[in-house]
Amino acid sequence: MKLEDQVAPLDLARRLKALGFPQDTHFCWHEGSETDTSDPFVAETGDTFEHRILCAAPAVAEMGEWLPGQLDNGRGAILETQKRNEFFDDEPIEDERVQFIAQYSGHGFAAGEVRLKGSGATEAEARARLLIALAESGALDPKTLHQPSPLPGQ
Repeated sequence: MKLEDQVAPLDLARRLKALGFPQDTHFCWHEGSETDTSDPFVAETGDTFEHRILCAAPAVAEMGEWLPGQLDNGRGAILETQKRNEFFDDEPIEDERVQFIAQYSGHGFAAGEVRLKGSGATEAEARARLLIALAESGALDPKTLHQPSPLPGQ
C-alpha cells in the first residue's frame, strides 16, 4: 500500500488544517520546489527537503485518536468503520470509488436523524471526511484535541 493511501488526501488535509486540526503529525504534505514541477508528496515530518511544507498529513491511526469513540448526542452513538461490501447499512453505494465508511451509528440515532458519516476510497479519506463533518457540525472542536501519540519506535 502506498504511503499516500494511508494519510489524509491533500485536499482534505488542507481542510483539516483550515478547521484547526493539529499539524504536528508524523507525516506532512510537501510541494515541489520552484524548479521542480512534481506533484505534492508525503514525507515524514522533520525530513529535510528543499520543498515547502503544505500541511500535516495525518495517518489513519492519528485520525483514529482524534475521533471520539462515542458521540455525545445524548443517546450514545458509537464510531464504526466498515470496508465495502455490497451494501453499507442496507443502502446501496452508487460511487464505485467508495471503499470505506466511517460513521457514528447504533441505537443512538432516531429514525430519520442525520448520521455523521465520511466515505472514501481509503480508510484515511473516510476518517478525514468524518472529522471534517464533526468539526463543521460543531460536534467536535479541533482546538481541544491533544497531539497524536508518537508512532511505535519513535
